[in-house]
Amino acid sequence: MNKVLRNTVYLYIRMFITLLISLYTSRVILEVLGVMDFGIYNIVGGLVTMFSFLNSAMSTGTQRFLSYEMAKSDGLILNRVFNMSINVHFVIAVLIVLLAETAGLWFLYNKLVIPESRIYAASIVYQLSIATFVISIVSVPYYSLVISREKMNVFAFISILEAVLKLLIVSVLRYDWEDKLIVYGVLFFFVTLFIRFVYYCYCRKHFQESFFRIYWDRELFRSMLSFNGWNLIGNLSSVSYNQGVSLLLNVFFGPIINAARGICIQLNGALNGLVANLQTALNPQIIKTYAKRQYREMHELIFFGSKLSFFLLLLISLPVFINIEFVLGLWLKNVPEYTVSFCRLILIVSLIDSFSGPLGTAVLATSLVKRYHLIIGSLQLLILPVSYLFLRRGHDPDITLYVSVFFSIIMLGCRLKIANSLVKLSIRHFVTFVFLPMLTVCLISAFISYLVFISVSQDLVGFVISVGSSMLVTISLAYLVGTSREQRTKIKELLEILINRVLTFFR
Repeated sequence: MNKVLRNTVYLYIRMFITLLISLYTSRVILEVLGVMDFGIYNIVGGLVTMFSFLNSAMSTGTQRFLSYEMAKSDGLILNRVFNMSINVHFVIAVLIVLLAETAGLWFLYNKLVIPESRIYAASIVYQLSIATFVISIVSVPYYSLVISREKMNVFAFISILEAVLKLLIVSVLRYDWEDKLIVYGVLFFFVTLFIRFVYYCYCRKHFQESFFRIYWDRELFRSMLSFNGWNLIGNLSSVSYNQGVSLLLNVFFGPIINAARGICIQLNGALNGLVANLQTALNPQIIKTYAKRQYREMHELIFFGSKLSFFLLLLISLPVFINIEFVLGLWLKNVPEYTVSFCRLILIVSLIDSFSGPLGTAVLATSLVKRYHLIIGSLQLLILPVSYLFLRRGHDPDITLYVSVFFSIIMLGCRLKIANSLVKLSIRHFVTFVFLPMLTVCLISAFISYLVFISVSQDLVGFVISVGSSMLVTISLAYLVGTSREQRTKIKELLEILINRVLTFFR
């Protein structure tokens, strides 16, 4: 648990730095590119990302197999897993290029709603996005190795470096370029190339198992393919939700609405870094405890991760949800229509899904993922046709997120049931010790925070008061209502240790 907390601290330092940079760069990029080009970049880049389900499935499998073998301390098999993952990701890269240059190009020229004057720029950005994505694919094994080795300080440093380089892109875009959309695509490509090179150099220097050699193991390939084949269904459903809905909105409403969705996704992604960072630190530990057959410790990690994931996201998202108009007005100069409702609804979806991360990792640790992905993947895939039916009947674009809220609730229940059957996780204990306490904290915090919001002025001073009171109430309730007596005792001990170290440092 202490290792998870230490790694989480590294990741939160990374998150807060990259969050500030990300919010600023998004604001300036929207200003420099304009709403039209910003929307085009989001939808064209998203079209390439639509093929990412192949890569995402394999990267999840890579981390699972690496972490599992690390728990057994078998260096030879670990090197074989790494080499096989290199081979598999190379094959995926070839497949994605073929798909992107055929089906993707057809969709770009025949289905997307893009002004004729921007078709050339969109096609260039599309090709750059393919190249950028291919680089990311072949680098996944190195990235996965850093995560599986739990070198979160290194991961944090490289991520901060990437964010700083993206900040430099913004500075370059301010010059008087002939086509800033194309320049942005080119610079983003070179940043991705450099960051992947950094991962490669670090792994080669510090991890002996990262040395690549031509190797093929049919049984290992079959095992990884079976595991990742079912992961493919889950990632395909995720693509349908994220990119498929974006394409639907483009077809029904044009690229302007994609700008609104792009903004809400960026805001949600920045806030979700709270959960993603904890999950990144937690995943290797859950897999390793399962590999060692330490089931009690595994269940404790799942409860701890689910509860802390929800709390951390609620702490930040609740004041943002209540003050969203002020936040967007402060962040952006021009706020596209529907951005407010998009942001609020996607935060609700994320809060519901925050419980699910550790549950999904527990299932993946077993490698028995067939039933999990058939059920969860099927439910996620339903989001797209149901959203389409509502849009055809003339509903507003935010109906797509109302549909997502409904399905997220159903999927949480299904994940609990599957985790119960595979790793003997008690549903009653999860509901009693995780879900109900956090739901109570959420409802009371939201009620008090809203009362404060309507009582203060709608300016910067009122915003600070609203945010501060919301966070204070959430922290207090999470400590008093959301934690057990034993957990409060551990929190006190950790705080005492932290305070003593700080005082010692300044003496």
